[in-house]
Amino acid sequence: MAVDVQVSRGVTKATADQRPPLNRIFVMDPTADEVTLRPAARGYGSLQPSESPLRSLQFAVDAGQTEEVTVAESATAALESLLMSSPFSDPTLLEATDTVPDRRILPDVTVVKVGGQSLIDRGRAAVFPVVDELIEIKRTHRLLIGTGGGTRARHIYSLAAELGLPTGVLSEVGSAVAGQNASMLGYLMARHGVPVVGSTALSAIALYLAESGAAIFSGMPPYDMWQRVPETGVIPPYRTDAGCYLVAETYGCANMIFIKDEDGLYTANPKNDPSATLIPEITVDELIEADLPDLVVERPVLELMRHARHVRSIQIVNGLRPGLIRRAVEGEHVGTIIRSAS
Repeated sequence: MAVDVQVSRGVTKATADQRPPLNRIFVMDPTADEVTLRPAARGYGSLQPSESPLRSLQFAVDAGQTEEVTVAESATAALESLLMSSPFSDPTLLEATDTVPDRRILPDVTVVKVGGQSLIDRGRAAVFPVVDELIEIKRTHRLLIGTGGGTRARHIYSLAAELGLPTGVLSEVGSAVAGQNASMLGYLMARHGVPVVGSTALSAIALYLAESGAAIFSGMPPYDMWQRVPETGVIPPYRTDAGCYLVAETYGCANMIFIKDEDGLYTANPKNDPSATLIPEITVDELIEADLPDLVVERPVLELMRHARHVRSIQIVNGLRPGLIRRAVEGEHVGTIIRSAS
């Protein structure tokens, strides 16, 4: 049976005598082992190896017959064709955008978050030793240092909520506090060449890291008025823990370490429950199922980790105990590690 094959902008169309059109076959990656025929009801085909740029595609049609066609396909052109012709909600389009592995932009960088309430609000007794440790670490490891908001952010949330202002406004004013903490940390580390980078300047982060080995940023994601509205209340759900994690995930960084004032995650808040016990390691699903009354990290971080491509674990360490930050950066299991999967 004769088969006519046309390749146009990455979309292969095949028709044959005396049977319905096969519609479209998408070869999203010419080096792939399998390709799904669309519509899916027409079965699956496999790409045969070839030393040439062409790929031999074996496909099954409705009647159980088998035909062989040769196609030359461009992954970029095929994806572009889908984007031009399909709605963004099309499952085929969404799958097609996932055919090429994400590139890790800064795979050797560790993101550390310096807690606002847990560390910065404690003043020089807590902040100076952490600053000194980070300066020593950056001599051998590249660091992105995010800052939390702390007590002042909670105060501004309280005022704005009492005034009846919406989540987007709380997100905007809360960002200012985390930015103030980043500025103060920046002044403390300025003599060592560590810059503070605004959200609009993150595209130049590689230059800052190459020059000084570290850079400081505000951990609050710049959603402002576009902050997701929470199910209950008006407190912004994505705050500084989530913002720092998203930086680590977006850049494909090596680690995400949260510097707190506790040894890690506990079964309850150890500050007011003496029976609380440390959890050295746990998965995201186990943690969600446990439904602990108090978490050492923001709950949205757990949902973000469920869809992680690069940063599939986070580590919580006690910044009030000297040396633990370095040990965590160097890969030692100290504190608590939360993994996206077992």
